[in-house]
Formats: sequence, structure tokens, C-alpha cells
Amino acid sequence: MREISGESGELAWRYSGHFLLNCYCREIGAPNGLLSYEREGDLCLLVIELPYLGQGVSITVRAPSVSGNHLYLGDLRLAGDGPSGQLAWCDLPPLVVGELCRRFGMDGQPELLAQIDNSRGVLARILDHHLLEGYPPDTGIVGYPESEGALLFGHHFHPAPKSRYGWNEQELNRYSPELYGTFQLHYFAVAPQYLRLFGDEPEEIKGLFLHLVSPAVDECPDDWPLLPCHPWQAGYLMKKNAVKGAVDAGILKYLGARGPAFGASASVRTLFSSDCPYFLKVSLSLRITNSVRKNAWYELESAVMLSKLLRPIVEELESRFSGFSLLAEPAAATVDLPQLASEERLDLQSHFGVILRTNPFYLSGGRALLAGTLFAEDVRGHSNTEHLLRGFRQQYPDMDPANAALRWFGDYTRQLLPPVLNAFFEHGVAFEPHLQNVLIKLDECSVVGIVLRDMEGTKLDGSRWPEKALSSLSAKARQSALHQRDAAWRRVVYCLFINNLCQAAFHCGRSLDSEARLWKLVREVLEGYLEENGTVLCRELVGALLVDADLPGKANMITRFTREPDSRAHYIRVPNPIALAAGLGRAAGAEPEAARI
Repeated sequence: MREISGESGELAWRYSGHFLLNCYCREIGAPNGLLSYEREGDLCLLVIELPYLGQGVSITVRAPSVSGNHLYLGDLRLAGDGPSGQLAWCDLPPLVVGELCRRFGMDGQPELLAQIDNSRGVLARILDHHLLEGYPPDTGIVGYPESEGALLFGHHFHPAPKSRYGWNEQELNRYSPELYGTFQLHYFAVAPQYLRLFGDEPEEIKGLFLHLVSPAVDECPDDWPLLPCHPWQAGYLMKKNAVKGAVDAGILKYLGARGPAFGASASVRTLFSSDCPYFLKVSLSLRITNSVRKNAWYELESAVMLSKLLRPIVEELESRFSGFSLLAEPAAATVDLPQLASEERLDLQSHFGVILRTNPFYLSGGRALLAGTLFAEDVRGHSNTEHLLRGFRQQYPDMDPANAALRWFGDYTRQLLPPVLNAFFEHGVAFEPHLQNVLIKLDECSVVGIVLRDMEGTKLDGSRWPEKALSSLSAKARQSALHQRDAAWRRVVYCLFINNLCQAAFHCGRSLDSEARLWKLVREVLEGYLEENGTVLCRELVGALLVDADLPGKANMITRFTREPDSRAHYIRVPNPIALAAGLGRAAGAEPEAARI
């Protein structure tokens, strides 16, 4: 991929360095007492030890951060007993990865360095596009489609948040949501007995795909259904011997590009079009951030089954919490070639798999923004939240910036927490409300609700849901859907508080002298929920949120370093800002012995 220089290239190096520092500080530095803060006027100098290398680095930050959400200011410098001086951002990745190698007893980790560099190169291309297009930093994010493409920097606690390993520059330009490219899907016609459908309305599914490529396709028999595919994935599949053999045998017919243009959402592989009543979550067999993004064959099964099984629960939640809604995934489809060996047969189902997700914006109005984009920066480093809060203050002209931030954050918290907690405690359903799974419904700039999406991450508490309730699923799909209670609750807590609200508080708190006032609001919402929903389990687990010193945080850097799949991600302990807001818990930099790595 062509190297981008100038301002875009420099910004990409700097922000990539910021995210790597975030990961190291949260996953290694804070749990092992390797961070210290030295007051410098109104700011702080953060000193980060790399003890296995006998070195350290330092950088100015706005203030100490309990959760590791630092606002980095200025340049990076070497610190410690050895030579000191400014450290180029390009020198940080080998330094951090070298420290990890010695800590974990490994000779080297070129794969992680390559992923970090790929992410940095992709980010440079994204920033270059937005700077050249004159992205206006003072207008904020206007609407939903824009918010999917304006997640410029990705996950702030991932070492390679924009990694798209396997795409060349042309493919990156065409398929990246941040570059707002659109493209036609590619289609395979499938002999009817080789198409596997999940859902209650198979003819409706077939009709949808035919509708997308109308007028009718003349090159295949009338009764052959069509299966859509991402253009890159179609090229990938056509190189597979099993697919080429199926085409030669007349089982499949590759039709190429057809139908309306689709654009990519922030996840890259979930696509949408104004001509389609569903999002299409297609397979992409390349690594994007943590995982190879193909739809595992058992996820096709479990997503559709969970959508059906949870329908009455979701209806109850939507009735009880008027601002809440969930995007169902009522259907899925793939190619099934039974003549293949079992492992290859199932693997090919994953590579072909496509899931249909309800599109609430089809033929309707309303405004919603992706939470991950709202709680992030634009190309000039301005917070998108600050843009929105300026609009919010115009609705309440007598309100000062601090009180406006408090009120807006409080509204968001009250829309987010109760339905997610209720789903878990009353129904044993663990949603995954991380920043990329939450859309925030807005009336002008006021929060009026949330939309959750992605059934892949939705799990059931195995102690509440017996296996016989999922008897129609295969054993692997049941295993994917059912989690032990502790694991399911840990995932809910991480997504709600560490991934989501920590980032929201970081951005809303820029107009406050301390984020503690925001976390007191979170605490009040939890206390109010306890008063209304005081089951034994709720009192135990929510009560612990109010007093425990730490919360679970997903360790993306360690997970990538050790090359573990995302399903076996490492977790570390993050200081609990909810307890600290009441004078409990532990301060940033305090060392919990049990959290040492």
C-alpha cells in the first residue's frame, strides 16, 4: 500500500501511538504499578515504565485517568536512567512489543508489528481523504449513514484498530466505510438443494435477493435462488477449489456484480442500501482488528434462532422502556455442499454466510448516530460529542456547558443502563452494548433512546436457559449461545461500563473539571435501578458494581500479542470509577496485587 506522508501520515503515526499507549497503560501499566503522574501546572506528566527493557517513556496528559482514557498532549519522550530525549512515534511500536516479548518470554512478535503498521497505513489513507475533502470540524455528524463512516480512528483501546490485512490500496479505497465508497454486490445462483436457509419465511428471503437484482436474471433456471456476496469475498471464494468444482459441476453459477449500490457500516462487513429493507451482514475472510470476519456457520443458526426466541422478551423491553429497540436478525443463508468432507463443508458455509438484519431506517425518518463515532474525534482532533453538546445547549440557552454535559450524559445513561440490566436480571439475556453495537436515538440533539444490534454477541445465561430451550440448534450453536453466568455478566459489565460509558464520560467530561460528577450520575442510575429491581441476584451483582475496587476490562493488546481468538480474549482489572465517585475503590496507578501480569 502506498505510503502517505505529510500531515495525514504524521497524524496517523501519532494517533496509532496514542492507542498503543492506551492499551499498554490499561493492560500492563496500571495493573502492575508502572504508571506515575507528576503535576506540571494545570497538566500532568505521565511516566510509563518499561521495566523489562530498563526504559520508560513520558508524555503530557490533561489529567490522571482512572480508566486509562488519557488526553495526550505534546510529544513522546524517553524517560529513565538511560539516554533521554524526544521519541519518534514510529519508534514506539517496536519498543512496546519488545517489552511484551520479554515480559511474556517470547523471541519476537512480527505479526503484531505488521498489524499495527497496517492499521497505521489504513488510518493515514482515511485521514488524507478527509483532510483533502475539507471535512468541516465545526458541523458535527449530521445523520446515521455519515456516523457509520465517520468512525475515523476506531477502537481507542486496540493496538491495530484500523487493520485490514489483505486489502490493497484499490480495495481499501473502494470498500472502506470511512471513504464512503459504494459498490454492487456479487451474486451466486445456487441449485435449490444446495442453498441452506435459516428463518421462518424462506420464500421471502429468496424473493428479497431476486428483488435486488431485478429485472430477472436470464443466465440461470427460474427456480434457482440467488445468494449475495461482498465483491472481495466473491474473488476469494472463486479461488477455492471446492467452489470452482461446484461451478464446473453446474451446482453454482457465478453471476458477478448486480443490483443496487451498497455502502459499508463501521464494521466493514455489514452493508446497507436505501433500496434494501435489511442490513446484510456478509462474510469477509480477512482479519479486521481482532478477528477474521466470516460468519461462522453456527452463528448463522444461532443469530436467527435467538431473534425468534427473544422476540417476546424484546417486545416486553420495548414496551417497558419506550426508547429501547433491538435490531433483529430474522434470516440467514449460505451454500451447503454435502459432497465435501465435514470440516471443509462447514468452513465453506462460513465463507458464504450472509445474515439479514432489520433496517430501521428503510423508508423512515428519525435520527440516530453510532455511539462509537459520537464518542470519538473528528479529523482535526475535535470531539464529536462537543459538537453535539453545542447543539444541545442551543435547546437550553440558559444552561452552562458543564450542566449541559451532565444533563446529556445523564439522559444517555438512563436510556442505556435499565433495559440492558433488565434483560439480564429478569430474562437471563446478556446483550453486548459496546460502542459499535449502540445507536443513539436523537430528537434534535437530545437523547431519546438507544438501538442495540448484533445478535452474534448476544448470549444467554446458561443457569436460566436450559439446553432443551435451544433444542432446535446444533450442539455448536447452543455452545455459542449459552454462557456461564459469570462470563455473561463479565461481558455485559465490560461492554456497558469500560467500553461504552468510560468513553462517553471521557468525551462529555471535557467541559468539566472532573469526570467524577459524571460517574456519580451513573451511580445514581444504578441505585435507582436497585430500588426498583431488588432481586437477590441483582442486589449481589449491581451492589458489587457500587463498591468493588475494579471492573473487568478486555485486554485487546495482550489478546492480539498472544494470538488468541477473540472468543478467548484476555481480561484484566480496571479501577472502578463508579466506586471511586463515592470515595471507594482505588485511584489511578494504585496497584492491585491480584491483577499483576
